[in-house]
Amino acid sequence: MKKIFPAFIYGLISTFLFSCIDEPEPSFIDDEEDVIKYIADNNLNAVKSDLGIYYVELDGGLGTTPNDSSVVDASFSLSLLDGKLIDTVTNFVFTPNLTPNAEINELRTIGQLYGIMESKLGGKNYVIMPSKLAFGTSSGTIGNTFIEANSILTSVIQINAIRTKEDQKGYEDQMILDYVEENNLDAQLISNEGLYKVLLEEGDTTAKPIFGLNVTVGYEGIVLQTGEKFDESESAVFTFSDESLIKGFYDGIATMKKGEKAIFIMPSHLAYGATGPSQGSTIPPYGTLIFRVTLLDV
Repeated sequence: MKKIFPAFIYGLISTFLFSCIDEPEPSFIDDEEDVIKYIADNNLNAVKSDLGIYYVELDGGLGTTPNDSSVVDASFSLSLLDGKLIDTVTNFVFTPNLTPNAEINELRTIGQLYGIMESKLGGKNYVIMPSKLAFGTSSGTIGNTFIEANSILTSVIQINAIRTKEDQKGYEDQMILDYVEENNLDAQLISNEGLYKVLLEEGDTTAKPIFGLNVTVGYEGIVLQTGEKFDESESAVFTFSDESLIKGFYDGIATMKKGEKAIFIMPSHLAYGATGPSQGSTIPPYGTLIFRVTLLDV
């Protein structure tokens, strides 16, 4: 995985808050009968999927379900069987076949992933997942909620959009254009791959970065979708190379002169792509990024 610069370590920031307790691991329990009893006791018209979850259609939707390579925009909750809410996520965008273990950012369980695959565009499903499709024999805390080992969990899932990867590129480009307009930025498209530049201050020399040599930059990185800052440095020194930098960052700095200040806005395919940089990063899958950059030295 390419990095902004070699010293940048995403593992220092974790959004995956489920932590196991240091105790002997409990034995696995086959709790499917408990799931079936819960469904019967609550008069739910639930269907069992081939993947092992049970779900109730709360809203039928438009009939289209995601496939493994779709770009899916989903909102979902996670709750204990007694209804206590654990977590709620809105507009999480991802591709199912790139999350085989469902352990990526906000998508916490394989049962939620399976539930998304059974949900229709515009529809809403109530999903009941046996513990083996949730956290299994692990126990721990998410937020302020303790989850016991072998807990049956539920999720309400809504599919907001299903896009192809090409559609996603167009969607992100429009999102960038909307951001530029809303913030009255004088942005110029500087590559046919969708990289935009806003010149804030001209450089004071003609010196430009040279491939393979060190550059010094001050920068701030923000996720456009959330407005969340994921990294910053007042004076980062690194080798100017397309092998160590994400493409949008490299291409942007290549246009700068020493002393110049600029904003670069890049779609996810010029950043960390369909998966994000790593589990636990604040940059989501298909994260569109904004960098405020000052080229201090070359």
